Amino acid sequence: NRLSIHRKHYEMTGSAATDVMIIELKNEFTGQSSYLWENIAEWTFLQQWYREIDRALVYNKFGQTPGANGRPALTGAGLREQIAPANKREYNVNGLTESVIAEFLLDLSYNIIDQPQRKFVALCGEGFMSLFDRAMKSVVRGWTLVDTKFITGSGQELTLGGQFTTYKGINGVEVTLMHYPVYDDPVHNRELHPLTGRPLESYRATFIEFGQYDGTGNIVKMAKRDREQLMWYNGGSTSPAGGKNGKTSYGSKYDGYQVEVLSEVGIMLKNPLSCGELIPSVSAL
Repeated sequence: NRLSIHRKHYEMTGSAATDVMIIELKNEFTGQSSYLWENIAEWTFLQQWYREIDRALVYNKFGQTPGANGRPALTGAGLREQIAPANKREYNVNGLTESVIAEFLLDLSYNIIDQPQRKFVALCGEGFMSLFDRAMKSVVRGWTLVDTKFITGSGQELTLGGQFTTYKGINGVEVTLMHYPVYDDPVHNRELHPLTGRPLESYRATFIEFGQYDGTGNIVKMAKRDREQLMWYNGGSTSPAGGKNGKTSYGSKYDGYQVEVLSEVGIMLKNPLSCGELIPSVSAL
């Protein structure tokens, strides 16, 4: 694998540079408030930037594309591409059951049998979390619950609810769901479930094992030294620090300033056989 170079750019006009967002932070013990002044455009830009990096670390595919300067733009493999293809299994999106989950976890656990604990975290959208909860409750119906937690309150003030997010199978195999909002994003995930209308990606679950291999984690974020998060600007009539230009020499005639960010990062999965995916299929619908 290799690292990927990510770039992003935005421009701030001199007029917009004076627009700020005021964030009030209240001390819950004293009741006193303090205020943080944040540039709206920069805050929005960085939120988009971090989401793009987060998505790239999962979705990137190994390859290269022609760059604007004629040199190739290299891309490293994201987490999903590094998972062993044999551990990617389709399931009927209307047929997820406890037995399907149990068998899948058991298959994955054979590849980490030397680990002291066989625990997985499943990155998934709200669609899979709903199916998982339904599958667990379907099994529970056949059991006698002595002290149920699904009904709380008393008298006329009863509340029905509860959600399964963890499953423990045989031989200590365990999985805990973790909501991954990227899978629910309808902007990037255009293929929809034909019945619910939600993104089909919302029903995917990526099972990750965070064991130790050679003294370090199974999944490691990598970055080139001093290039994980670079930010610089080209000043015009003003700069990110604000203030008037005056007679100071700036490098641009732009009314405002321009900002560039760069990140050379990647992700390494040491044991490709330790992780897997349950991928929704609607072919049976």
